[in-house]
Parts: sequence; structure tokens; C-alpha cells
Amino acid sequence: MPARSCSIVLSVLLGTALHAQPQHRYWYFGFNAGLDMGTDPPTALHDGMIATDEGVTSIADADGQLLFYSNGVQVWGRDHAVMPGGEALDGHSSSSQSALIVPVPDDPQRYYLFTAPAQFTDGGTWGGLSYSEIDMAANGGLGAVVAADVHLMPSITEKLTATRHANGRDIWVLVHGWNSDAYHAFLVTCTGISAPVTTHIGTPMLPDFTGGTTPAIGCMQIDPQGTRVAATWQVFDPDFQGTACLDVLRFDNATGVLSDAISITHGDAQLSAGGYGVCFSPSGERLYLSEYGLLGGVAFARIVQYTTTAPSLSGSEQVVASSERAYGSLQKGPDGTIYAARLNGADFLTRITAPDLAGAVCNVVDVGVGLDGAFSTWGLPNQWDTYPPIVPVTAELLRDTVLCAGNTLVLDATVDGALSYAWNTGATTATLSVDAAGTYSVEVVHGCEVLRDTAVVAVSGTAVDLGPDRLLCLDDSVRLIAPDGPDLLYAWSTGSAGSTITVGRAGDYSVQVFDPAGCISRDTVHVATTNCACVLFAPNAFTPNDDGINDVFAPACDCTLRNYALTVYDRWGEAVFRSDEPGRGWNGTFGGAPVGPTLMAWRAEYEYYTGAGYKRAEAMGSVAVVR
Repeated sequence: MPARSCSIVLSVLLGTALHAQPQHRYWYFGFNAGLDMGTDPPTALHDGMIATDEGVTSIADADGQLLFYSNGVQVWGRDHAVMPGGEALDGHSSSSQSALIVPVPDDPQRYYLFTAPAQFTDGGTWGGLSYSEIDMAANGGLGAVVAADVHLMPSITEKLTATRHANGRDIWVLVHGWNSDAYHAFLVTCTGISAPVTTHIGTPMLPDFTGGTTPAIGCMQIDPQGTRVAATWQVFDPDFQGTACLDVLRFDNATGVLSDAISITHGDAQLSAGGYGVCFSPSGERLYLSEYGLLGGVAFARIVQYTTTAPSLSGSEQVVASSERAYGSLQKGPDGTIYAARLNGADFLTRITAPDLAGAVCNVVDVGVGLDGAFSTWGLPNQWDTYPPIVPVTAELLRDTVLCAGNTLVLDATVDGALSYAWNTGATTATLSVDAAGTYSVEVVHGCEVLRDTAVVAVSGTAVDLGPDRLLCLDDSVRLIAPDGPDLLYAWSTGSAGSTITVGRAGDYSVQVFDPAGCISRDTVHVATTNCACVLFAPNAFTPNDDGINDVFAPACDCTLRNYALTVYDRWGEAVFRSDEPGRGWNGTFGGAPVGPTLMAWRAEYEYYTGAGYKRAEAMGSVAVVR
């Protein structure tokens, strides 16, 4: 096998905190090395079957139980046996990021295993991006590869990473073309894998001066926020002087497009450098790069830190660790610290315990965790941090509820990202207005899921009818009755809280009735009063034409009146006639001139005798002047 300058292990672990991201619990890598990341410090494992130079991946379920792991060539189940169909896949044991696991959105049983080639392999091996499909429901729940080596794109480098789409459900899988400056972003949805979004940007990854493929080696990662990409590799000049290359770019996780490339290189007459591993800190503010090579002819390796928010990325560069023993890939563990693979027979990993801090205080611990006699190589699990476990949408869409009689109720089945709604009424909106009792159901298409729910709507409320408006004789009263019932509460406009009130004055009277379901029913009635003992009668029209018939407007009464005052008003409210003598009426003139034809208003005030003394009264109305 030709000499290699790097390799990586890939593990799709789903987050930065173990208690929230148990999918990243198990790391299998190197030569029979393994770690249980669910303990502090991590516990060495010896049950893994992997013995490889570089890329691997693994995943557990939401409860932290191992599902499967792979080096891109073979797939082992949780029983550490090779899965059916999981032999001789298109990955390679000496590919920097040989494999990547992506759960299929909306299907907790299915996973895609993406594989990247090793660039120095013989021409008979596929040199592009492939994927295989794993069904965890197959093989008695141990899983099986049900579709193997589906080719997506030829001629890519060994770089393979992923991040969450901006919609929170779908996934971008990112690769880099070989002999090209093209980044290709494939979108994974519940319906499959889309054609790539391609951006030509940054420094091309080209064959070296000999035509060799060494520049294809190296890793790529997207930050936990899904907004930046870092990729590293190495090129050789005719003097076999190596130059480490680092590209840092912006990534739009809504469109898959990259922008704002920054390129940094390391290498000169004294330093022959190669870039291999990259890793962002949990906040995304720090970026770490691992390099290896020769310094003044002596073996060297170092870890370099950059601050992504600095005005100058290259100006923020700080060397935080160095050694003659090479550093391999860098990977953030579920505990939020960063681990570095070590070469040359190392039975330990280096650990950066405070990766969000700048400079030496990030605290690089050379022997950060032991492997209990197993050996690290170039690779560590290649996780992507913006992929939380997909939880099916099982939230209650609708609830049985009560509709208050006479009102409208809005049923809301809104689900973020829903594609369509279908109600049993025929409506296709997210909400439904209802004004009657019944059973209402909805189907919501959300990704590849169809969510269903039903609500039973009952009608509540107490019918309130205070009856027609009332006309009362003076000194009379009327009892207004609201419906009686258990647990009903009442609020009358008079301040009363009983089911009935008795009134004897003119005015508007209303009641609110509260039932146990919280419904409020209302009604209002108008009460007017009149003098039933001594009624003042008045015509509604008269004809002042001196024919001796109906020539004068004068209210009449069968009672003896005193303190009598009659006033007639025009339409502007001006008094045109006054009389303080009962029986003396208006002849239809004003200022000696005839009025009308028109409609006039009148008002009479008077006192009448009741037998118990005099009582004050008034009457009013309108009269038409007809000519």
C-alpha cells in the first residue's frame, strides 16, 4: 500500500452533550480500539471488530444502545457480527472520512451509510461517492444492508461530512470534487437524496506535480451551528516540500451554497507540512487544525487554533500543542471536549478539555484518555453536531372541547413544516372555524409522515330570554327571570347576583349567566313607564286651515291638572308655542306666520291628583302639521 499521510474515523454522533445525544456514545476506531463515551472519563472497550488505518463511523439509539458501526467497507451490528449485505462496500480502510451515517428523516428504522473512496486505489475500485441503505427492523432487529453501493457521484476526495438543513429535519451531506474547486451538497429528505447543489469556490484540490492524489487526503467538518465549513489537505512541490492547506468558508444551510472562502497555507524551506484533521469547538468560535510533517528535517506534529470571529482568521493563529508523534483526526466528543488521534503505536488519545477558550487555556492534555492496550491510528468518529435525534411528531393536534352556544370556535392543527391539511369538512387550511357540535378530524402531511387527530366539539351555554320589552304603569313593578340551574352564576346590570330581579323604573336591564363550562349567555330587556291613572291623549296630526275641524293641536286629559306646561318644538329644537293652560292649544302658526306642512315635537309637564296627593308626570310625542 502506498505511503499515507493521513486517515480518519467517522462516527455520526448526534450532538455535543451526552445526556442529550446518546447516539454518540460508542466510538470504535484504530486497531481494535474503542471507547464508551457515556462515562467520565471514557471507558476503554475491547469488543469492537474494527482494525483499520482511517475512517470509521458508529451510531447508537436514543437510549444509548449501540446500533451498528462501519469502516466504510464492512458494517457490524450491535452483536459485533457483520450485517447481512454489509461486506465489501465502496469505502476504504485508508480513506480519511471513509463512512458517514445519516438517519433517514421521519423513519427511525432506516439509515443511509455514505462512503468516500481512497484516492490511491486501483482503477477497478469506485472512486466516487456511494451510499448503502440499512434497515434496523431486518435480521431480527439486528439490522441488514438492504441496498448496497448506490453510486451518486464519481471522482471525489476523501472528505465527507454533514449538517442539518435550516428546516430542522432534512440533512446536507457535503463532499469535495477531485481535481476541482467544487463543493457538492446533497440534500437528504424522507423521500430520498436530491441532486447536489454545487458551488465552485476556494482552493482547487488538484493532483500534485507527479500526478499523485495525495492532495485528496484530509478531513472536512461543518461547525455545530451549520454555518461554516473547514477543509484541509496537503500538496507537494517538485522538491517534495509539503504545504498544508486550509479553507474556511460560509455555508448557507437553507440553500447548500458556500461563500466567503478564506485560504491559509503552511510550508516553506524549513517546514514541510500536511493538514489532516479539523474540528470546531462547541460554540463554533474556535477552529482546530492538526498538522504533521518535517520541521528542519525532524518529524513534527502540531495542533493549531483559529478564532473564527477574529477580523483576520490567519492573524488569530495560535499553536496550542506540538509533538514528534503525529496527531491524526480531531473530533468533539459528546462531553463537549475535543479528542485527537495519535500515531506511532499510541495507546491513548490527546484531549482538549476547554476548546471554546482561546490560546493555551484551552488546555491540551497529551495523554487525555487511555485505550487499555489498543492502538489509535489516524481516525476518530466523524460526528456532525447539528443532528439531534429525530422525534416523530406525536404532539396532540386537537382536543375535545366545548363550544359556547352562539359563538365560533377555531380548531388549530398547525404543525411547523407541514405540507398539507385535510379536514373531514373538506377544508384544507391549518385552522378550522366551527359553530356547531360535532366530530372534526384532520390529516396533516408532515414530511413523509401523515399525522391524524380528532376532536369532539360539544355545545354548552344556557339560553337566556328575559322576554319582550315592557311598558309599566307608574308605581308598578315587573319581575325579570333568568333561567335557573345548578352551578349557574348571574351578573345583572343592577349588581344583583340572583336568578331574578324586580324593577319598577324605566331603563335597560341586562343579565349574564355563567355556566360550569365557562360559557356566558346574555340578554337585555327595555322597561318603559306610563301614567295609567291619568293619561294625556294627543292627536298625531292636525289641519290648521280654519275650517272649524281639527284646527288646533291640544293634548286632552280626563283628569284635573295643575302646573301644566305644553311646549311645541320645530325640527331644530326651537320652541314655537308654549301654553300653561290645559285645553289652550297651538293653531299652527309661529310669529303670526303659518308653519308647515311639517312634523313638530311636543312635550307636556303636569301634576295630577292620585287620592294620596298630587303626582308629577310628563308626556311627549310628535304631531304633523297638515295643510
